[in-house]
This record gives sequence, structure tokens and C-alpha cells, in this order.
Amino acid sequence: MVQARIGADGTVGMMVRMPEKLRNRIKAAADANGRSQNSEIVEALSEKYPENDAILRLKMHLEALTAAVAQSPIDYEMTPEIAAAVRRIREDIRRLTSEIIEAQAAQTLAKMNLRTDD
Repeated sequence: MVQARIGADGTVGMMVRMPEKLRNRIKAAADANGRSQNSEIVEALSEKYPENDAILRLKMHLEALTAAVAQSPIDYEMTPEIAAAVRRIREDIRRLTSEIIEAQAAQTLAKMNLRTDD
């Protein structure tokens, strides 16, 4: 079982069990990147589970669309509320796609700069 405690700075301490081989890979990566194993794990988890306001907005718009459809008097009727929700979802999808592409480009450029500095 995972045990967690919240520190004064908002961080959560956790004790996690993992296979020894995975721990060894994390240690090797941390050493190669010049950081602690904890920092290496936090970085990997942050990449895997990014904070993204666009995703939260998209979820909110989908919930609004679901509610609007449920209140629609006729099945599949395109009410102004449904049309507005669909527009917001499309806008957020475009924005999210753009944010992801920009983030990937920034990561690629950062890696290229690191490699050329060696």
C-alpha cells in the first residue's frame, strides 16, 4: 500500500515499492542527469501526467454538452446550448493540439541544444 504525507510546501511524500531493476534504471538515469532519484522520478511522472488547463476545460465542456443533450426535448436536437458547447470543445481541442505541438517542439529544441553543448 502507498503511504502519503503532505509537507508544508505542498509536496507529498510517498513510499512506493518497485522492482529492483526499475530502481537501478532510475538511479542510472538520475546519475546521468545529475539529479537525485526523487527528482528523476518526479520529472518522469510530470512528463507522463502533465498539468494541462486545456484538458480540464475540455472535460468541463464535455460535461456541459452531456447535460445539454440530456435536457434536449428531442433526441439529437441541436439547441443553441449544444452548438455553443460543441464550439468550445472544438476551440479547446485546437488549443490543446497547439500546446502539445509547441511543448514537443520546445523539448526537441532543448535536447538539441544540450547535445550541441557537449
